[in-house]
Amino acid sequence: MTSARDLTRAIASLNPVSVSGRYYRVTSEARLHRALDGSPAGGRWGPVGGFPVIYLGDSYEGVVIETHRHVADTAEDKVAPPKKLGLITVDVDVTDIVDLTAASARFAAGLSDPAIVYSEPQDPETGAAYLACQQVAQAAHQLGRHGILVPSASHRGNTLALFAENLTEAERPTPVGGAAVWEAMPADPRRLRIVEPMRSDD
Repeated sequence: MTSARDLTRAIASLNPVSVSGRYYRVTSEARLHRALDGSPAGGRWGPVGGFPVIYLGDSYEGVVIETHRHVADTAEDKVAPPKKLGLITVDVDVTDIVDLTAASARFAAGLSDPAIVYSEPQDPETGAAYLACQQVAQAAHQLGRHGILVPSASHRGNTLALFAENLTEAERPTPVGGAAVWEAMPADPRRLRIVEPMRSDD
């Protein structure tokens, strides 16, 4: 088992990168005004009660799938979410990011097992995969890194987990347009739509 010191050294050995582009975030309608503050509630890349993390995805389909995985898959009503959700679009231009998109980087961080990064949602306090990812995030946060870029658990695009406390004001995500409130869940991209071919007139 890798010690915290060895893990911190491994993360420090990875050259940080800059990340820019269009990203998306889904949150409850009640939290839309605080959606870019980050939350210490705990998740794959942040321990419960630890540092606030802002979760973003660079693929719209990816964030929709993640929303289904976290909300609709376990809800009685698969169409109407248990609470209204909202989609925020942001532009990102941030430095000092730990890039774990390459398999070699994930190996160095002790995340070589795909089951860890791509696991189904877990209890952030007891899930083995989440705890492994949280240890990496804690090491990166301790080093003063601004966040982590990692393949999305949805298998669509990447997730950018930003450490809100480590960001400069200029590097905070910039909203693009207003929030889109979802009255119902968008179609799940994991479920292929079968479209019958059009028949030509004889």
